[in-house]
Amino acid sequence: MKITAIPLGNRVLIQLINQQKTRKSGLVLPEKQQESVMTGTVVGLGCDTEHLYEGFVVVFLKSSGIRTSVGDSELIVIKESDILFYIKTEEE
Repeated sequence: MKITAIPLGNRVLIQLINQQKTRKSGLVLPEKQQESVMTGTVVGLGCDTEHLYEGFVVVFLKSSGIRTSVGDSELIVIKESDILFYIKTEEE
């Protein structure tokens, strides 16, 4: 049986990414900020979200949202407004 999780309203479903000191994009987070922020990939969007798309890598406060697991994935559901920024990389 396949399980699909679909967030409602302005909520975003995010698959957590392992925390690293340096991101592939070259962004380096200071150690103090690593303790307070998390990074993840958007895997689901509610019908009222406006600025995000699936696949975006986003940064948000560790205290935001509700953690859950679906299958083998560790997920978090947060409001779109709780996302601090997304990481955009341009192909050269």
